[in-house]
Amino acid sequence: MDPSPGAGTPLLHSAPPSPDLLSISPTITSRTPKRDPRVIRAVAICVVAVLIIEIGDFMRKAPFTRMLEDTVCRAHFTSLPTVKRWEPEIPEEDCKIGPVQAKLAMLRGWDLAFSSVPAIFTAVPYSALADKVGRKLVLFLAVAGIILSISWVIAAVFLQVTAVSLVAVVIGVPLAWHLMKTSVWTPMLLGLLLPLIGAILIPLLPDTLEMIKSKDNSYDPLPEHENATEDDSLLSRNDSSDESLPLSRKGLRSILQRIEDSKFVFATPTLCILAFSWLVSNIDTTMLQYLFQLSSERFQWTLAEASFLFPLTAIINFVVLIAILPGIYYLLTKYFSPITITNDLVVIRGSIIFLILSSLGTAFSGVPALLILSTLLFPLGVGFAPALRSLLTSLSPPTHTSRLYGVLAVLDTLGSLVFALAMGQAYSIGTKWGVHYYT
Repeated sequence: MDPSPGAGTPLLHSAPPSPDLLSISPTITSRTPKRDPRVIRAVAICVVAVLIIEIGDFMRKAPFTRMLEDTVCRAHFTSLPTVKRWEPEIPEEDCKIGPVQAKLAMLRGWDLAFSSVPAIFTAVPYSALADKVGRKLVLFLAVAGIILSISWVIAAVFLQVTAVSLVAVVIGVPLAWHLMKTSVWTPMLLGLLLPLIGAILIPLLPDTLEMIKSKDNSYDPLPEHENATEDDSLLSRNDSSDESLPLSRKGLRSILQRIEDSKFVFATPTLCILAFSWLVSNIDTTMLQYLFQLSSERFQWTLAEASFLFPLTAIINFVVLIAILPGIYYLLTKYFSPITITNDLVVIRGSIIFLILSSLGTAFSGVPALLILSTLLFPLGVGFAPALRSLLTSLSPPTHTSRLYGVLAVLDTLGSLVFALAMGQAYSIGTKWGVHYYT
């Protein structure tokens, strides 16, 4: 029994971390990971696959927008009595007028919004299936969905993977600009072929799920949690009862159970607040979608020329993710705090400041130099999403990572849905106010 406290009893005890803290943030403890060859191979294949798929994606952006603009432009001019539908293609510079650009912005906003709807219903089931049947199959299904969505349109560790997708911008945009000189369909079709090539690499991935489970056997993130026994008994009862169910009902019940387990994100106030902050993690991508349309209309650039803003931001993004952010984390760890969570918060707050300054500069850019300067400032806030994801991952048990990412995917999609519609409507209203007032 502990002695009664007295005048000489210290106020602070040098006690080990409490089990509750470890259950919320197990990754705070210092554990040096070993380099597993399977992990290295998985990262390498993911990097190459993402690079190929992203090149195709950025090759489609400018020609797809140009195709939409041409369609809207034809619909606008064919409504006039002096223009007929069989006349030659309308020059792009003639389409930089308010009514055409307003309708184009609305179409792109609805396109981004509708493309986000399926992810709302598939994010959590996909994360549950990833834990159930393996991540390689689920990743292949996701890539197949991307390819099928592209075909439909034509017919009718965080920093590294994020950085390599930016290399695709530098390659894909200039290549699309060159191919668009002949036809907008050439980069569109090539953009469909590249994801097919990237999908071929997916079966070569080693499934890391079993490796993570084997590591978790030697490390229990909830060693003394008072509800652990109840949860284990509940899961065991569910598993035993599932044996008598058909395969389809068993799979549905498993997915529903995983969705129920994902509620841990909203059970902790800190995780809940940070998770809802993830709603705006994709706003920079949404803004960049309208950036080259804005510059094309405001400064009378062609869409192919304006699309060079993408590689410009991608180069700076790449430098920030590969050199500047790791350097900032190194300095913060050495001179500020050795705790990763604290450093993530500093990076998140600094990134938000740069995003706000860049957005204001873009909104009031009356000359190309100011727009380009604001564009160069924008990538300095690219650390927001990786740092926030790292913070959320650090605050969650390792065995719940897939479920956490499923919740984040739903929130990300909801944010994209809302901001796509809001920015499309705002852009459309801005064009009606005048070229000097819209954003």
